[in-house]
Amino acid sequence: LLLMLLIAVGITMGFFFDWKSAWCSTLCPIHHVEKLYGGKQLFSLPNAHCTECVNCSLPCPDSTPNFHPGKAHKSILQKINALLIIGGFPGFIWGWFQVPDVYDTTIPIQLFNVYALPWMGAAGSIILFLCLISFLDKKSADVLIQIFAAAAVSTYYWYRIPELFGFSKIGKDGLLISLKNTLPEWVITFLVILLISVFVWWLVFNKTRHKSWLIRPVFAKRKEQAFHSLNKQ
Repeated sequence: LLLMLLIAVGITMGFFFDWKSAWCSTLCPIHHVEKLYGGKQLFSLPNAHCTECVNCSLPCPDSTPNFHPGKAHKSILQKINALLIIGGFPGFIWGWFQVPDVYDTTIPIQLFNVYALPWMGAAGSIILFLCLISFLDKKSADVLIQIFAAAAVSTYYWYRIPELFGFSKIGKDGLLISLKNTLPEWVITFLVILLISVFVWWLVFNKTRHKSWLIRPVFAKRKEQAFHSLNKQ
């Protein structure tokens, strides 16, 4: 039902809003995570979706160099969104992995347990983020945003990789293939620490390049002006 509802919302929004502003840059939950993790691009790729730019999203998350959720802060909703994604995501992920498997959601206390820990974790990390950023200038605030992005992705894989290979502390949740009787646990721990180190280096210490995810196509108005100019000639 949830998937069908999201599909219906996405299609309906396409009738009222331009291009990617209809879904991709607004309500798509994956895109907001991409914006958090994708602030240090190695290179820009050609745009496979937009043939011309109509300024559907300001600022454009695809073609704004070093974009992160904190750069879109013109309205109160954008500010709230940035705070939830940047400040709340590490704590939300931590809380999510503390929730055990639940098999009977008809009991109200079970539903409370499922949602309470993730949102309590999110609230805690939001408070920490607000406390830290209140003492920082803009340049240092950008570094703090990258630190919280690294904390979120590191927390996810700290719990997720052991789950995938049968070393989870909370049962068989998320099991892909069990290697518990094949590899010692320290091997998985070493791989997790190695992966986290790469994320921290890339997101926090790696040099920032003035690049966007995609190459912005020509603006629609400029394209139209060029077309009329050619006709006059």
